[in-house]
Amino acid sequence: VSLRAGSVRRQAAVSSGRPFRFPKLEPQDVLKFEILQKIGTGYVVLRPLQGEGTHYKVSLGEDSNMAAEIEVKPYSADGAAPADPGSPAKESTQASAKDAKDYLESTGVLNFVQGVLQVVIK
Repeated sequence: VSLRAGSVRRQAAVSSGRPFRFPKLEPQDVLKFEILQKIGTGYVVLRPLQGEGTHYKVSLGEDSNMAAEIEVKPYSADGAAPADPGSPAKESTQASAKDAKDYLESTGVLNFVQGVLQVVIK
């Protein structure tokens, strides 16, 4: 199995049972999965603000019968789980366009949508 997040690639035998660790991932990052002897490739767009661990089902190619289920957990550089992010600020009824953009960026929605669009374009 080969996984790539940003510019970092990790490879291991499927039977190793050990988790893959990556440097801090941004919400817009896309994970690329490859099964060596390349029988399939799949992409996952990470969901922002998922504190604990998030489960994903990845379709590996055009065949819907071939898929992998993974769990993505955030970890800091020292291996400890990071603190939960704070709650987003409340919007006023007269929020300007800049305030709306700041809100989308602070909650990670803007980065999530950009990541989805990147995968759709590929």
